[in-house]
Amino acid sequence: MKTNKTDSSVFEEAVYELKEMMAGMSSGQPVEIRAPSPGGPKVTQADIDRWNAMADKTATLEGAVEKLMKETKDLERIREMLKEIRAKLSDFVLKEDFLQTANDVRNLKEDVAVNREDLAAL
Repeated sequence: MKTNKTDSSVFEEAVYELKEMMAGMSSGQPVEIRAPSPGGPKVTQADIDRWNAMADKTATLEGAVEKLMKETKDLERIREMLKEIRAKLSDFVLKEDFLQTANDVRNLKEDVAVNREDLAAL
């Protein structure tokens, strides 16, 4: 592919302008980027500032989303723990119920002893 001197100089000029714009962005000077056609879109320093602000917000939001995901995992773990506790509670005996059952067992043992004595007497 042959390149002529005109194409090369246009390219070099465009590179120079791009470098100048980039240098202007970092120095805080107003920046305006225009498309090659006169009616094309243009980007101003205000646009760049808004884009940068949105990029900062995006980074902040990503951190918030990660935190929420961790909390969601924690909630799932807590939910599972509550299910396990609920299952254990269904098998749990209250002290009053245990004392009543122990009293019933003691009464049954006494009845068995009395019945044995009665059977032995026969």
